[in-house]
Amino acid sequence: MTAEGAVRFARFAVPPNERGYCGPAGASELAAYRAEELAADAGLRELATGFEGAWPYLELLAGAAGTDDPLDDRVVQAYWIGNELCDRVATNDWGWHLVDRFGPRLGHDRDRLTSQVGLHAVPNHAFHVFCVYPWVGLLREGRGGGEPLRILRECRISWATVIDRVGDELVVDGPELTTERGALTLDGRRTRTVWLDPRLVQLGADIDVGTTVAVHWGEAVDVLETGQRAWLERLTRTQIAAANRTGVPVI
Repeated sequence: MTAEGAVRFARFAVPPNERGYCGPAGASELAAYRAEELAADAGLRELATGFEGAWPYLELLAGAAGTDDPLDDRVVQAYWIGNELCDRVATNDWGWHLVDRFGPRLGHDRDRLTSQVGLHAVPNHAFHVFCVYPWVGLLREGRGGGEPLRILRECRISWATVIDRVGDELVVDGPELTTERGALTLDGRRTRTVWLDPRLVQLGADIDVGTTVAVHWGEAVDVLETGQRAWLERLTRTQIAAANRTGVPVI
């Protein structure tokens, strides 16, 4: 297990875990790992395996990378942000992963989800948010008021440019997820304030006005280089397109 990849996983995983959306109980310990107050060890790996949505994707991507370490930094980046590993996963492996992981809950709708394999659907967090989670379906059915769109906005990994920083608060600007005639789109823009955990000392030192950051559940969780931002945008848009093709998610 590489410390860099394990800590990066924790940085992205803590915000939804603390809000009770995914992963095991024990957010305080996970937060300590991401702040590197605890050294990355088998305990962090055990917590990571408790993320029942993310871990199978990490295992699949690790296979494409030729490693037995799902917390290898290349693998972790592929899942949360995207990189060339997403394109290396064999179509059959990706399809069987969906069948094995979600088949019992999909029933006769299994083919609707697996049909996206080979049509730019990839094993990445964006696919899970837009094509597997139920929020897009609830949004289309008009159920839940504004909550489904709010969760989709917060749960997707977004990219934004820092335009001001005051201590642990960053004012950022970036594309906003909206709906138009029943389809998801990133045509909007949003300026908002996000939080930077002050315990993430090294990350904080790398962030200034003009920095592009990855945002998850209202928190800045990573600095994005130009290539990383391009991958994140590409995969976000292609997985939104997959969601718009598939109709209502059923899980």
